[in-house]
Amino acid sequence: MNGKDYVIEAIKMAERLVSEIKKSKLLDGDPLLEETTNACGVLGNVKNKATLRTKAGTNMAFPVYDAAQKLEEAWEEAQESEDTDELKEQMEEFVSSVQTLGATLKERTVIMT
Repeated sequence: MNGKDYVIEAIKMAERLVSEIKKSKLLDGDPLLEETTNACGVLGNVKNKATLRTKAGTNMAFPVYDAAQKLEEAWEEAQESEDTDELKEQMEEFVSSVQTLGATLKERTVIMT
């Protein structure tokens, strides 16, 4: 997988999770839901950046993919226990990793030859 693949998978996971969380009403009205939805939009805007197809881009995108996987695990645990602390923490981590990736990609230019 390259960085673009990681970003696309992270978008799919996060959008599905946000939809499930909204349906469950477990975090009803929590601003983290909106922030996570916005983070998916940021990922959608950067997913076709050429940098993501490079080795460096893959390394930059992996933390986002990893955060999405951890978010999924936290959601599964929250459904069983209804304790949302870990879920909120992982949502914040996902949003943070997306913001970091977005900021890093703004600074980078790749010339494809």
